[in-house]
Amino acid sequence: MENWPVTLDLVEILSGLLGGLALFLFGMERMAEALKQIAGERIKAILATLTRNRLRGLITGAVVTAAIQSSSVTTVLVVGFVSAGAMSLPQAMGVILGADIGTTITAQLIAFDVTRYALLLVAIGFGFSFFSGRGAPRLYGASLMGTGLIFYGMGLMSQAMSPLRGEVSFTQFMAALESPLLAVVCSAAFTALIQASSATIGVAIALASQGLVTIETGVAILLGANIGTCATAGLAAIGRTRNAVRAAIAHVLFKVIGTLLVLPFIPQFAELVGYLSPLVPPGLSELEARAKLVPRQIANAHTLFNVGIAFGFLPFSRLFAEFLARLLPERERELSDLAETEIALDRGLIQVPSLALELVRKASRRMGAALLRMFDEGARAVYGLDSEKMERVRDMDTDVDSLHARLVEYLGHIGRSELSASQSRDVIRAMSAIGNLESIGDVIETNFSHLVETGNRNGIRPREAMVAELERFRAPVREAVEKAVEAFVQNNPALAREVVDQKTLINELDLEFKRIQLARFGGQSDPDPREQTFELGVADAFKRIHYHARRVAKRVVESNSTDGAGIENAKEEDHQDRKLEAQERSQKDQSDPSP
Repeated sequence: MENWPVTLDLVEILSGLLGGLALFLFGMERMAEALKQIAGERIKAILATLTRNRLRGLITGAVVTAAIQSSSVTTVLVVGFVSAGAMSLPQAMGVILGADIGTTITAQLIAFDVTRYALLLVAIGFGFSFFSGRGAPRLYGASLMGTGLIFYGMGLMSQAMSPLRGEVSFTQFMAALESPLLAVVCSAAFTALIQASSATIGVAIALASQGLVTIETGVAILLGANIGTCATAGLAAIGRTRNAVRAAIAHVLFKVIGTLLVLPFIPQFAELVGYLSPLVPPGLSELEARAKLVPRQIANAHTLFNVGIAFGFLPFSRLFAEFLARLLPERERELSDLAETEIALDRGLIQVPSLALELVRKASRRMGAALLRMFDEGARAVYGLDSEKMERVRDMDTDVDSLHARLVEYLGHIGRSELSASQSRDVIRAMSAIGNLESIGDVIETNFSHLVETGNRNGIRPREAMVAELERFRAPVREAVEKAVEAFVQNNPALAREVVDQKTLINELDLEFKRIQLARFGGQSDPDPREQTFELGVADAFKRIHYHARRVAKRVVESNSTDGAGIENAKEEDHQDRKLEAQERSQKDQSDPSP
C-alpha cells in the first residue's frame, strides 16, 4: 500500500467498501427478518410435511431458505429441531442440502445490475413500513426496503472499487488471490467472521463488476464462503444433543468434501460455468467483457456447486448418518428431563417465532407426563395416607416448577422479538396454558399434602367404598388432564373442545359424590365431621385440577378460533370460572381453619 500513488484516496475507497458492506448486511437482516415473519406460519406448515423421503426434505430446505433468504437461519432451525427430537438426522441432512441450494437465489439476485433502482425500492419500502400498521403491508415494506439496501450497498462497493481498476499494487494483490487455496482460506475466514456467505459472494461480485476478479478467483472465493457459512450451525450445536452436533458436522463435511473435489479442477469447473452462462456483446475490451460476464458466472457457479453437492450426497444420507453415529457415539450418561428441555428450547429457533412456539408445545409434553405421574402417585398417597409417597410427589413438583420456569423464560424471549398481533396473542395464551399446567402440580402437591397430614393427624382411615367412589370421579379428571396436555402439544382444537365440554360431566360427578356423602353421614347417629371434610376435600382437589385442565384447553380453542364471539364467550366463561373458584376457596378457608 505504501507504493500506491498519493492521488488514490484510500479513505474514500474504504468508506465506500465498508459502508456498502454495512448497508448490504443491514439490508439482508431487514429483508430476512421481514420474510421470516411473513413466511413464519408457512415455514411451520412446510416443515410439518417432512417425511422420510429425502428428496422432499431437500425441496423443503430449498423452499424454506428461498422464503427467508438465509441458509444460516435454516440450518440453525434444523439443528434446533434435531436437538428437540422433532427431526431425524437423515431428514436434517436433506433439509441442509436443500438450504444450500435455496441460498444461491440471493447471489443470483445481486448479480443483476439493478443498482439504479435501489433507492427507489428503499423509498417505496420505507413508505409501506412507515404508513402501515403492524400488519402484512409493513412487513412487505420492510422486505422491499431491505432488498433496496442490498442493491444500494452493492452499488457503493462496486463504485468504491472502480479507482482500483488501473492500480498496479491492487492488481498484484488480487493476483495473489488467484492461488485457489489462499482465496478459499481468506474467504472462509471472512465469511465465518461476518456469518453471511451472501455478503462474501456479494463482495466478489462487486469486484467482478469492475473487472478485478477472474471467474477462477471468483470460484475459489465462493468455495471458501460455503465453508465459512458452516460456522453458524457449528455455534448453534454447542451444548446440544449428539444428533444436533452430528447435523452441524454433516453441514461442514458436505462443504469441505465438495470444496476438495472442485479445488483441483477449478479451471475445468469455470469452463463448464462459462458454457452455462450468457455471452457478452462483441466489441468490448477484455476488462469490460470480464466486468459484464464474471458477476453472472460467479452466481451460476455458486448455484451449480450447491446443486452438485446436494444431488451427490443425498442418495448416501443414511450411510452418512450411520458414519457420523460411529464417529460421534451417544454419551453414556442419559440426560435428565430438565437437561433435555434446556437443549430442546433452542434460542436459535426464536428467529422464527411460530416455530419457537411449536417447540414450547413439544417441550411441555414432559411437564404433562410429570403431572400425570404426580396425580397417580398423589392419589395413592391420599388413599393410603402414605407420607413417603407424598414426599416423592413433592420432589416431582419441584421438577415441574423448574420445567415451568424454563418454558416461561423461553416464552419471554419469544415475546421480546418482533411479533405480529396474532403471534403476540399466541405467546400470551401459551403463557397462560403453561401457568395452568403448573397450577395443576401445585394443587396436587399442596392439597394432597394437606389431606395426608390432616388424615394422619386426625386418625382418619379412608374407607374402600369412599376410595372406589373417588376413583370413579378421578378417572375422567385424569383423562381431561391428559387430553388438555396433548391438545396444547398438538395445538388441536377438536381435542381441546372435548375437555371444555366435559365440564357438565365433572359437575354431575361432583354433585353425585356429595349426595352420597350426605346420605351416608346423615344416617349416622354421631357422624365425624372431620372424616366428611377429608372426603369432600379430595373431591374438591379433583375438581380444581379439572378447572385448570379446562383452562389449558380453552387457550388452545381460542388460538385456533376466528370467531370473535366464540373468543368473547370463552373469556366470559373464564371470568365466571375464576369467580366461582374464588367463592369456593373462600368458603373452604372459612370452614377449614387448620393450616
